Amino acid sequence: MEQIDEGLIASFPPSESSATRMVQSNASNLRIDDIRPDAVMTNHAAAVMKDVEWLKARSHLFQPVPCPACGTDRPQRLYVKHGTQHNRCPECATQYVSPRAPEALLIDFYAESENAKYWAAHIYPTAQDTRRKRLFGPRAKIAADLAAKYGFQGGVLVEVGAGYGMFCKEAEATGAFRRIIGIEPEKGLAETCASPGVEVIAEGYEFAQFDEKPNMIVCFEVIEHLHDPHKFMQWCADKLAPGGVVMLTTPNGAGFETTTLAERSHTIDHQHINLLNPKSIAQLARRVGFAEVEVTTPGQFDVELVRRAFAEGRVTADVLGPFLTFLARDADEATCNAFQQFLRDTGLSSHMRMIARMGQ
Repeated sequence: MEQIDEGLIASFPPSESSATRMVQSNASNLRIDDIRPDAVMTNHAAAVMKDVEWLKARSHLFQPVPCPACGTDRPQRLYVKHGTQHNRCPECATQYVSPRAPEALLIDFYAESENAKYWAAHIYPTAQDTRRKRLFGPRAKIAADLAAKYGFQGGVLVEVGAGYGMFCKEAEATGAFRRIIGIEPEKGLAETCASPGVEVIAEGYEFAQFDEKPNMIVCFEVIEHLHDPHKFMQWCADKLAPGGVVMLTTPNGAGFETTTLAERSHTIDHQHINLLNPKSIAQLARRVGFAEVEVTTPGQFDVELVRRAFAEGRVTADVLGPFLTFLARDADEATCNAFQQFLRDTGLSSHMRMIARMGQ
């Protein structure tokens, strides 16, 4: 398991005290089935494989890229999964896909993605109330607390990848922002997002124009899909007002679930082409000019995901070893919860949140 640079995890005083406690309280008994119900996942694998075949048919167009976090171009090959080559950067330990689809091809892919259509038709509608209350509501509370801490209440918030607009509506309900803008390039989602009154820019973030600089930019589970995370983070730094904040969430490539299951993990797939870690995402933020960076790993599902993988036969006792086999097969709920809390506390959960602030 990769070592985590604690100096990069806590680079400025924690900004989330009450908000973080509230998020963990809300999520403490959250289960995967609450946000991704098993009952509607029956045909999901078939949709994923259609996407995999779409990309494989165009793999001759793929291009090699350097590490998306630090720019080092000495990839260490890990394994091939779903026709994509996963590598590790020898400098910052970022896991990334190279060669990968060029940016224009990725845009076409997501416009036609059967997996995206499946989530839109089956998964989000079933779990939207739980997601709104248990995921987006707490995230909106964190955003409001940050606005209060840094003195931009009544400012402008932008969400990149606004989807159905659930976060935007929850952020509006806090009363912390005068204006909330969602960026959503997928036409159908943009229309859905706008229907409850959210202000939407229906195109890629690169083309978004603002008549006033935002004080905060948020994106949730987006950066792992992007062709060029450095380009996106530079865009955030350029667009934010002085003292502005970016908050994003993404899988942690150095987390417990992702490192324990490796290619057996559903987190590691053809769409997640950038798996950063607490050290490398902080380096990336600093590369583009963010002065203050805090990275935490508030994930709830590492132990449950490993236990599921063991129960499904995707990982065996020979791979896990005695202790992790005990955790996957025999540990009681209290032990599992305590271990998950340990992962959160030590920066080793496979779900990661970064909050970064520009200088004044």
